[in-house]
Amino acid sequence: AQQADSNALLSGLLSKPDTLYGPLGLDATFRGDVANAVDSLAGRVDIGVENGRLVGVSLLRSVFDRFGGLGNLALDLGRAFGGRDLQRFYGDEFQLFTGTLDLAGGVARTDDLRLVYRGYTVTLRGSLGLADLALDMAGDLTIGPELDAELARELKLSDDYQPRERVLPLASVRGTLGAPQVRLADGAAGRLAA
Repeated sequence: AQQADSNALLSGLLSKPDTLYGPLGLDATFRGDVANAVDSLAGRVDIGVENGRLVGVSLLRSVFDRFGGLGNLALDLGRAFGGRDLQRFYGDEFQLFTGTLDLAGGVARTDDLRLVYRGYTVTLRGSLGLADLALDMAGDLTIGPELDAELARELKLSDDYQPRERVLPLASVRGTLGAPQVRLADGAAGRLAA
């Protein structure tokens, strides 16, 4: 399928409306019992959604929430008058959502789930429950140079600061697809503060 309605697919197949929006590209081979689709579905699905929304989910906000004082400062700057530029990175709109999912026993497993947001990218591996969209994943959040430069500007770092890509390891991403709970790996705050 190309340019399919991702919301309609999640609503119809998994009864999860208003979670994911955007034109969906799908290449799938699966089998299962239509009457019991979620538990019996088995196979492989390659998905891609461009310029969509994962409603209410900003993984950057979730990470900043875990940084305590430093994260609160970054979030507050995004809300303050001088932080309007930073606020644009907190939205739930993504540029790209791709991955290969292996389905079996009501669970989708992946090693390459990738979400590209403005200024950062999240890569995840692990499992996603089909019935409840429960997450059991880990991965990385990579802050791009544009967002790194904006953080430096908001934090009033020196003018000779050289923006760069920063990789923050995510020890776990739990909760659900619509309400993820992020736990940072040890040392992640130090990587951002450095």
